[in-house]
Amino acid sequence: MAWARHQTGRTTWYDFRDRLDKVIGQLNTQLIQQATSEQLLHPELASQDGSTFRSQASRHQAFNHSRLEKHKAHVQAAVNQDQTGEPAIETVPKWMPATVSGRRKLLVRIEKAEQRLKQRLQENQAKPRNKRQNEKHVVVSLTDPDAVFARDKEKTYCFLYTAQLMVDNDSLMIIGYSLAGENTDVGTIGQMIDQVQANVGGTLMQVSADSSYSSALDLQDCEERNINLLAPVSENSLSHIKAAKKDKPKLFSRDEFQWRPDRQEFECPGGQVLTYRTKERLARHGGREIICRHYQCLPKHCLACALANQCTTSPALGRRIKRLDGQERIDAQREKMKQPEAKKLYARRSQTIERAFGDAKLHRSIGRLRGRGLLRARASIGLLVLGQNILGLNRLRKSKIPAIQKE
Repeated sequence: MAWARHQTGRTTWYDFRDRLDKVIGQLNTQLIQQATSEQLLHPELASQDGSTFRSQASRHQAFNHSRLEKHKAHVQAAVNQDQTGEPAIETVPKWMPATVSGRRKLLVRIEKAEQRLKQRLQENQAKPRNKRQNEKHVVVSLTDPDAVFARDKEKTYCFLYTAQLMVDNDSLMIIGYSLAGENTDVGTIGQMIDQVQANVGGTLMQVSADSSYSSALDLQDCEERNINLLAPVSENSLSHIKAAKKDKPKLFSRDEFQWRPDRQEFECPGGQVLTYRTKERLARHGGREIICRHYQCLPKHCLACALANQCTTSPALGRRIKRLDGQERIDAQREKMKQPEAKKLYARRSQTIERAFGDAKLHRSIGRLRGRGLLRARASIGLLVLGQNILGLNRLRKSKIPAIQKE
């Protein structure tokens, strides 16, 4: 009897992957718990970082609000003609689908992209003025509206996703992951810690990360979760004055002003007091806010001060300093990272987290995600993590067998 040869259709594989997104997280959790139950995994110190992965969307087809509205008008007119039975357009643009169903699907994708673009425009408007983009540069893709248009690790502007991984420093297993249509690592550490603690039973004690995870809100999140964060503090405009130009003297940085917590004021190097004047709310990732307070020395003191030329370029306005609520956490973090023990533990970070991303992009060929949309992209990263953890668990089991035999 001759057996018929069957080949699984591509659509069947795509449907399987779409259904897999609902359970891939559970499979990874079960694998981590299995390793924990076998006493192969007991994570206390882990490393976190994020990396970008290109989407399938073409970087040459980016739509801003104006271009998207023009496309929608053409497609809507064609769909209306299809519904009323009017004669078809004589000159159909090359990008317009030739079938009725194709035009309807394109209109649905345009409407979804329109909603995503509207959200991005609102997020862009909420940013500080110096970080706000021109609206014509805020774009979306019709084929993958969830992906964000930004510059990737190869310095190329394209549509991409950002994946977050948390890796156990001892076993090198990935104990937590996430994926988002964003180009930032800020504000993700709290959610990752919660996910990992649920996976490993709350044994995590320390997390190593880079400077993008050491904001005042990140430090607050780690403090609330009793996690010791090992991350350097970035030197931003709130803590240091930018380097002076060659023809201008270097000005005193904020660190050279002494903070008086009992009186809630600063004292300048010249002995004058900078008192509280006003405050502003700064928008942060995830809809959160942080309060920035402004302190100022009276102009009359600056004009009469012998150190005025080293302190401010406008003595008549008085020197101003900004201080974030939670600045004491940032200052304490900076001092902690100067300690030899912290430097020694932090040095292990690059040997763990960078290895996981390098393996994904070089050996697993995941530099570009295969599916379009957040759900398919997340499923791809979930499968990557599952594969790496299966190999990691197998390696840990093999390394345990000789130890048992010696006993």
